[in-house]
Amino acid sequence: MLHKTPGIVLRTVKYGDTSVILSIFTELFGIQSYIVNGVRSSRPKAAKGNILQPGNILDLVVYHHEQKNIQRISEFKPGHIYTTMHVNIVKNTVALYLIELLQKSLKQPEPDPELYHFTEKVFRALDTENTAVAANLPLFFTLRFAAHLGFHFAGHYSEYTPTSTWRKAPM
Repeated sequence: MLHKTPGIVLRTVKYGDTSVILSIFTELFGIQSYIVNGVRSSRPKAAKGNILQPGNILDLVVYHHEQKNIQRISEFKPGHIYTTMHVNIVKNTVALYLIELLQKSLKQPEPDPELYHFTEKVFRALDTENTAVAANLPLFFTLRFAAHLGFHFAGHYSEYTPTSTWRKAPM
């Protein structure tokens, strides 16, 4: 069955002579693997394969079958065109960190639209903000992502649960 969904490319792996296998974090299905045939050939249609770089936001039309591990992409086009992220070394490094964190943390293909929209906003902000702001995005994203996964600073302290219990413990 065909579905329309946006997605963020996390990884691209060459497969065969002309195909690639993509790991994409999608809004509707979570993290999924997709195969795209013919994007590495010398034909003009294959030039579209250049937008399959990690970090790119795509608008996808995909075939989705619950029983399959690798899905197929019917159509893809850029969902957002970056202006500075791929050419600025600081922003590109931050993007690679965010991608790596998502890849290592998201293992199950479960839909999570809230996390997807937050991640997409961070990638768009990374592209539009200046380099000084981009340098602080990894910390911001890591803390918010950890809170989304269920472990974070509660912020509720009292005399029985002070902010730094390790300083008051006897040696």
